[in-house]
Amino acid sequence: MTTTEPVNILMVDDQPAKLLTYEAILDDLGEHLIKATSGREALEHLLKTDIAIVLMDVSMPEIDGFELAEIIRQHPRYQKTAIIFISAVRLTELDRLKGYESGAVDYIPVPVIPEILRAKVSVFADLYRKTRQLEALNHDLEQRVEERTAEAQANVMRLRESEERIKVILQNTSAVIYLIDARGHCLQVNRGFEQVFGVTNDEARGQSIYALLPPETSAVWRASHQQVMAERVSNEFEEEIVSPEGIRTYTSIKTPLFDAAGKPSGIVSISTDITERKQAEDERAELLRREHDARLEAEEAIQIRDDFLSVAAHELKTPVTSLRATAQVIARKLQKGSQSAPQWLSDGLRVIDQQSERLTRLIGQLLDVSHLDREQRLGERAPTDLVAIAERLVAVFGARTTRHTLVFSGDERLVAAVDPVAIEQVLSNLIDNAIKYSPEGGRIDVEARLDDHEQVCLSVRDCGIGIPPEKRGDIFERFYQAHADDHRSGLGLGLFISRQIAELHGGSIRAEFPPDGGARFVVTLPVEASVAASIAPKTPA
Repeated sequence: MTTTEPVNILMVDDQPAKLLTYEAILDDLGEHLIKATSGREALEHLLKTDIAIVLMDVSMPEIDGFELAEIIRQHPRYQKTAIIFISAVRLTELDRLKGYESGAVDYIPVPVIPEILRAKVSVFADLYRKTRQLEALNHDLEQRVEERTAEAQANVMRLRESEERIKVILQNTSAVIYLIDARGHCLQVNRGFEQVFGVTNDEARGQSIYALLPPETSAVWRASHQQVMAERVSNEFEEEIVSPEGIRTYTSIKTPLFDAAGKPSGIVSISTDITERKQAEDERAELLRREHDARLEAEEAIQIRDDFLSVAAHELKTPVTSLRATAQVIARKLQKGSQSAPQWLSDGLRVIDQQSERLTRLIGQLLDVSHLDREQRLGERAPTDLVAIAERLVAVFGARTTRHTLVFSGDERLVAAVDPVAIEQVLSNLIDNAIKYSPEGGRIDVEARLDDHEQVCLSVRDCGIGIPPEKRGDIFERFYQAHADDHRSGLGLGLFISRQIAELHGGSIRAEFPPDGGARFVVTLPVEASVAASIAPKTPA
């Protein structure tokens, strides 16, 4: 109820004229006026409506004012309702006392003075409104107190449950956890602490943590605690802890605690054992170090090999160059002479010149296997026509016989898709072998094609004496000197170098032995997918 909300005022009198008079006097107050002409009617209103003030006549038939007041006071809702008696009969002090005992709060004699009646009714109406407001406030306060009490009880229960959960976690984790005050005295330690240092929580509580630890660990922890308290922030430390089990490595997170004034009041520490992880890291670092050392040793060995091959190639080229130059000088002098040179001498000089060129190429292959100046030499040599390469090689090696015929098949454009140096080097060795092991002459087939895996397949086949089945094995690993009277009883350095060159360029080599005789050597070299697509044969639509 607000301070301006009207209240209900019940006026009881058996004379309607008086009721109209009271109504006229009180109308200016703005309250809600209810009239009753008998005690029974007044009780009916009291049962249906909340009444703030009862204004009644003492002398009424059936139920007089005293009896009505007693009946009203017996109802729990109206035990404190203001009852004002109005009486035209002169009352004695005993009558007044009886009225007060019945529950009246005031008397107004007749004739009624309007101002006095309005003043008294106004006071009791305001008192009723304030009482109701106070009751509403009290009710709201009680409700809030009940809600706050229930919330506090729930918070206490949650706190207890949280404490229990934290206690379970602390007691069952393998981490070392402790709580100390600003002086370093233990407030609580967990089971992990107990297991590492052999001190229970009850034994540690109230004791200086530094007195419970081995001297080495005590010094380490004292320093970290001083740092955390001084910096007033959490810090992570890697510490070696000396325990009955030996020296273990821990990573510790130490956090300062503060009191209500913001002053550091203690530290909580959580330490996790990382000994095994550190050992694994150390072992891995040692393994990486050994691998690095082994790689350096391998690189050093390769460098020594390359240096040796470089020197060897230089030393080999010098006499070969001199030999070839000498043969060329003899040939020129013979051409200037008056007499023609014998055929056998001319043929011999040509063979010396051709084989000198061949030996020079072999030295270059040796350098290519060792990776020496490979990029520079590749840059100096432009792609060569595959057929021209094969024909020139047959001409060089065929000086010993003119009975060999070269037959080429496939796509000549494939030479642009792979390393031309690799093709010439491999072909040089394979055609040399084909001529060597077909002394009676015959056909030498050279084929270049693109296989299903978009790789260049280069094959060389001869129709010679072949290789006996019992001597085939891994022919690319064997280093025997072939003799004219025992062809292919063993194989020379050429096939071994061919395999090295093929693998150096990311390819491979294999040998096949057709049933009708001879041998076929197939070299596979990788090619870029874009190049392969541009040279692949088109499928008819």
